[in-house]
Amino acid sequence: DYQPGSEIEIQIKGPYTGAGLITIERDKVFASKWFKTSTTSTVERIKIPEGLEGNAFVNVTFLRAPDSKEIYMSPLSYAVRPFSISLDTKRIAIDLETPQKVKPGQILKIGYKASKATKLILYGVDEGILQVAKYKLPDPLTYFYQRRALQVRTFQLLDLLLPEYSLIAGLSAAGGDEDGTLSRNLNPFKRKTEAPVVFWSGVLQAGPEQKTFNYQVPDYFNGNIKIMAVAASGSAYGAHEGQTLSRGDFVITSNVPTFVVPGDEFEVGVGLSNQAEGSGDKAKVKLEISGAAFEVSGTSVQEIEVPEGREKPATFKLKAKAMLGSQPIRFTASAAGKSAKASVETSVRPAVPYYT
Repeated sequence: DYQPGSEIEIQIKGPYTGAGLITIERDKVFASKWFKTSTTSTVERIKIPEGLEGNAFVNVTFLRAPDSKEIYMSPLSYAVRPFSISLDTKRIAIDLETPQKVKPGQILKIGYKASKATKLILYGVDEGILQVAKYKLPDPLTYFYQRRALQVRTFQLLDLLLPEYSLIAGLSAAGGDEDGTLSRNLNPFKRKTEAPVVFWSGVLQAGPEQKTFNYQVPDYFNGNIKIMAVAASGSAYGAHEGQTLSRGDFVITSNVPTFVVPGDEFEVGVGLSNQAEGSGDKAKVKLEISGAAFEVSGTSVQEIEVPEGREKPATFKLKAKAMLGSQPIRFTASAAGKSAKASVETSVRPAVPYYT
């Protein structure tokens, strides 16, 4: 990439001798220089104007000399070549400091700073969601300074402009008098699920001095959180990313029915993973199940031997009470002063639909 204000060197090979014009163009002519050569090959230089950013084009127009013997060739030849201009002055360096690991339910402290005073946003997303969505960290510098076409000719695009979207939406909007009728068809026993782990900071002020943004990690989440930052200041931009692993001493995964009816008896499968450091190969972990809307058939507490870094299964039998709606089933794992909690909900529904 060339620096603004520097000279660009051009090797010109023509079919004949003559004179020509070198211009630096994009949406207009930024610089120009005349030259003359007595050979078919020459090296010329032209200065890149200050303030020119992103990319531009070198246009060489070459006219055959009057005394040239190449009379069977076109008297005019030309060539255009693109070149890139350095955006270092427009780049904002962002530094993020994130802990390598946090536990579910803890405060995630994110340190951030930038190479210059700027506005910045922070946002984090469960990496599993990003993999499904194939989401990548945006690069605003590349977006706002993406390669532009050579547009020396003037033309208009006004007849291609779309109307204001809000006007289109207003004309096609449905009436609001059916909301009450539609709401009667909603499922009153809808099962509640855990909210995705996603956050964003809003617009923050950043600069060379480090600041901190706090995010409360949900107590149910175990996994990687990718943390991304995007900054903008005038015509300068920056982006950076990092990641933090959220993992408790014990990771509890459960498999429960989506819905049951009062009186149903069912089994709940639980996977218990021991991630407590230093617990050893013969760690005994106490696993307890509870739920106000369910009766536990048999024992509600099991002691399981789970080696460090391994996972073991467990099974509980439950019976649903006559408490309709989305009802939680809670799990607690504990050993040697360390503990972890997890909760999952299942829908308790009537055995038959409601008739009027």
